[in-house]
Amino acid sequence: DPEPVPNLTAVSHYARLCGPRPAQPDRESSTTAADDSQTTPGQTVGTVAYMSPEQARGEQLDPRTDLFSLGIVLYERATSKLPFNGHTPAIIFDAILNREPVSVLECEPALPPELARIIARALEKDRKLRYQSAAELRGDIERLERSRSAGHSASTMSSIVAARRKSRTRIALAVRV
Repeated sequence: DPEPVPNLTAVSHYARLCGPRPAQPDRESSTTAADDSQTTPGQTVGTVAYMSPEQARGEQLDPRTDLFSLGIVLYERATSKLPFNGHTPAIIFDAILNREPVSVLECEPALPPELARIIARALEKDRKLRYQSAAELRGDIERLERSRSAGHSASTMSSIVAARRKSRTRIALAVRV
Protein backbone atom coordinates (compact mmCIF):
# COMPACT_ATOMS: atom_id res chain seq x y z
CA ASP A 1 0.00 0.00 0.00
CA PRO A 2 1.16 3.53 -0.55
CA GLU A 3 1.96 5.37 2.65
CA PRO A 4 0.91 8.90 3.63
CA VAL A 5 2.01 12.12 1.99
CA PRO A 6 5.75 12.06 2.87
CA ASN A 7 6.20 9.30 0.29
CA LEU A 8 4.59 11.34 -2.49
CA THR A 9 7.22 13.37 -4.27
CA ALA A 10 6.71 15.75 -7.14
CA VAL A 11 9.33 15.31 -9.82
CA SER A 12 8.88 17.54 -12.85
CA HIS A 13 5.13 17.71 -12.14
CA TYR A 14 4.80 13.92 -11.98
CA ALA A 15 3.75 12.06 -8.86
CA ARG A 16 5.97 9.17 -7.94
CA LEU A 17 5.19 6.79 -5.14
CA CYS A 18 8.18 5.65 -3.17
CA GLY A 19 8.19 2.76 -0.83
CA PRO A 20 6.35 -0.55 -0.83
CA ARG A 21 5.92 -2.51 -4.04
CA PRO A 22 2.67 -1.75 -5.91
CA ALA A 23 -0.13 -4.32 -5.96
CA GLN A 24 0.38 -7.03 -8.54
CA PRO A 25 -2.29 -9.06 -10.32
CA ASP A 26 -2.93 -12.44 -8.72
CA ARG A 27 -0.78 -15.05 -10.46
CA GLU A 28 -0.40 -18.77 -10.20
CA SER A 29 2.43 -19.34 -7.78
CA SER A 30 4.78 -22.24 -7.45
CA THR A 31 5.34 -21.53 -3.74
CA THR A 32 4.17 -23.88 -1.06
CA ALA A 33 1.59 -23.13 1.61
CA ALA A 34 4.40 -22.87 4.15
CA ASP A 35 5.92 -19.90 2.33
CA ASP A 36 5.31 -16.86 4.59
CA SER A 37 5.96 -14.36 1.77
CA GLN A 38 2.56 -15.05 0.17
CA THR A 39 -0.77 -13.85 1.54
CA THR A 40 -3.87 -15.95 1.70
CA PRO A 41 -7.31 -14.98 0.35
CA GLY A 42 -9.27 -12.86 2.83
CA GLN A 43 -6.14 -11.81 4.74
CA THR A 44 -5.81 -8.06 5.34
CA VAL A 45 -2.30 -6.88 4.59
CA GLY A 46 -1.32 -3.23 4.46
CA THR A 47 -2.67 0.08 5.67
CA VAL A 48 -6.46 -0.15 5.67
CA ALA A 49 -7.02 3.56 4.97
CA TYR A 50 -5.17 3.23 1.63
CA MET A 51 -6.91 0.08 0.38
CA SER A 52 -9.14 -0.10 -2.66
CA PRO A 53 -12.67 -1.52 -2.57
CA GLU A 54 -11.47 -4.68 -4.32
CA GLN A 55 -8.77 -5.16 -1.67
CA ALA A 56 -11.35 -4.66 1.08
CA ARG A 57 -13.55 -7.33 -0.55
CA GLY A 58 -10.62 -9.73 -1.00
CA GLU A 59 -10.99 -9.74 -4.79
CA GLN A 60 -8.34 -10.18 -7.45
CA LEU A 61 -6.12 -7.11 -7.78
CA ASP A 62 -4.80 -5.34 -10.84
CA PRO A 63 -2.98 -2.04 -11.52
CA ARG A 64 -6.23 -0.06 -11.08
CA THR A 65 -5.96 -0.93 -7.37
CA ASP A 66 -2.82 1.20 -7.17
CA LEU A 67 -4.57 4.05 -8.97
CA PHE A 68 -7.27 4.05 -6.28
CA SER A 69 -4.57 4.15 -3.59
CA LEU A 70 -2.83 6.98 -5.46
CA GLY A 71 -6.17 8.80 -5.49
CA ILE A 72 -6.23 8.51 -1.69
CA VAL A 73 -2.72 9.96 -1.48
CA LEU A 74 -3.66 12.81 -3.86
CA TYR A 75 -6.81 13.53 -1.84
CA GLU A 76 -4.77 13.57 1.36
CA ARG A 77 -2.15 15.81 -0.23
CA ALA A 78 -4.80 18.25 -1.45
CA THR A 79 -6.90 18.38 1.74
CA SER A 80 -4.65 17.20 4.58
CA LYS A 81 -7.38 14.64 5.35
CA LEU A 82 -8.00 11.04 4.44
CA PRO A 83 -11.04 10.48 2.22
CA PHE A 84 -12.06 7.38 4.19
CA ASN A 85 -11.41 7.31 7.90
CA GLY A 86 -12.71 5.88 11.13
CA HIS A 87 -11.69 4.64 14.54
CA THR A 88 -11.54 0.97 13.55
CA PRO A 89 -10.60 -0.98 10.41
CA ALA A 90 -14.25 -2.10 10.09
CA ILE A 91 -15.46 1.52 9.94
CA ILE A 92 -12.78 2.39 7.39
CA PHE A 93 -13.70 -0.64 5.26
CA ASP A 94 -17.36 0.43 5.39
CA ALA A 95 -16.41 3.94 4.23
CA ILE A 96 -14.24 2.60 1.38
CA LEU A 97 -17.00 0.26 0.23
CA ASN A 98 -20.14 2.31 0.81
CA ARG A 99 -19.48 6.03 1.25
CA GLU A 100 -18.34 8.83 -1.02
CA PRO A 101 -15.62 11.09 0.35
CA VAL A 102 -16.30 14.77 0.97
CA SER A 103 -15.52 16.69 -2.22
CA VAL A 104 -11.98 18.01 -2.49
CA LEU A 105 -13.49 21.39 -3.37
CA GLU A 106 -15.61 21.37 -0.22
CA CYS A 107 -12.43 20.88 1.81
CA GLU A 108 -10.26 23.26 -0.23
CA PRO A 109 -12.36 25.60 -2.44
CA ALA A 110 -9.23 27.27 -3.90
CA LEU A 111 -8.22 24.10 -5.76
CA PRO A 112 -8.95 23.76 -9.48
CA PRO A 113 -12.27 21.96 -10.17
CA GLU A 114 -10.50 19.78 -12.73
CA LEU A 115 -8.15 18.51 -10.03
CA ALA A 116 -11.19 17.56 -7.95
CA ARG A 117 -12.57 15.65 -10.95
CA ILE A 118 -9.25 13.82 -11.43
CA ILE A 119 -9.10 12.81 -7.78
CA ALA A 120 -12.77 11.76 -7.78
CA ARG A 121 -12.19 9.55 -10.82
CA ALA A 122 -9.13 7.97 -9.20
CA LEU A 123 -11.33 7.23 -6.15
CA GLU A 124 -14.12 5.67 -8.20
CA LYS A 125 -15.31 2.56 -6.35
CA ASP A 126 -16.13 0.70 -9.58
CA ARG A 127 -12.75 -0.03 -11.13
CA LYS A 128 -14.32 -0.16 -14.60
CA LEU A 129 -15.08 3.57 -14.20
CA ARG A 130 -11.75 4.39 -12.54
CA TYR A 131 -8.64 5.34 -14.51
CA GLN A 132 -7.63 2.26 -16.46
CA SER A 133 -3.94 3.06 -16.51
CA ALA A 134 -1.41 5.37 -14.90
CA ALA A 135 -0.80 6.84 -18.36
CA GLU A 136 -4.45 7.90 -18.56
CA LEU A 137 -4.22 9.57 -15.14
CA ARG A 138 -0.93 11.22 -16.08
CA GLY A 139 -2.54 12.54 -19.28
CA ASP A 140 -5.30 14.26 -17.34
CA ILE A 141 -2.79 15.76 -14.91
CA GLU A 142 -0.62 16.99 -17.79
CA ARG A 143 -3.67 18.56 -19.49
CA LEU A 144 -4.55 20.27 -16.23
CA GLU A 145 -0.98 21.53 -15.85
CA ARG A 146 -0.99 22.81 -19.42
CA SER A 147 -4.32 24.63 -19.01
CA ARG A 148 -3.25 26.07 -15.66
CA SER A 149 0.12 27.25 -17.01
CA ALA A 150 -1.61 28.89 -19.98
CA GLY A 151 -3.83 30.93 -17.67
CA HIS A 152 -1.78 31.02 -14.50
CA SER A 153 1.85 30.78 -13.54
CA ALA A 154 1.23 28.30 -10.73
CA SER A 155 1.30 24.55 -11.23
CA THR A 156 -1.29 22.20 -9.78
CA MET A 157 1.06 21.09 -7.03
CA SER A 158 1.75 24.75 -6.28
CA SER A 159 -2.01 25.30 -6.03
CA ILE A 160 -2.28 22.44 -3.56
CA VAL A 161 0.55 23.84 -1.43
CA ALA A 162 -0.91 27.37 -1.57
CA ALA A 163 -4.38 26.13 -0.58
CA ARG A 164 -2.91 24.16 2.33
CA ARG A 165 -0.91 27.21 3.48
CA LYS A 166 -4.06 29.34 3.29
CA SER A 167 -5.91 26.73 5.34
CA ARG A 168 -3.12 26.67 7.95
CA THR A 169 -3.19 30.48 8.09
CA ARG A 170 -6.96 30.44 8.74
CA ILE A 171 -6.40 27.91 11.51
CA ALA A 172 -3.55 29.96 13.00
CA LEU A 173 -5.67 33.13 12.92
CA ALA A 174 -8.58 31.33 14.58
CA VAL A 175 -6.27 30.09 17.32
CA ARG A 176 -4.89 33.59 17.94
CA VAL A 177 -8.36 35.17 18.21
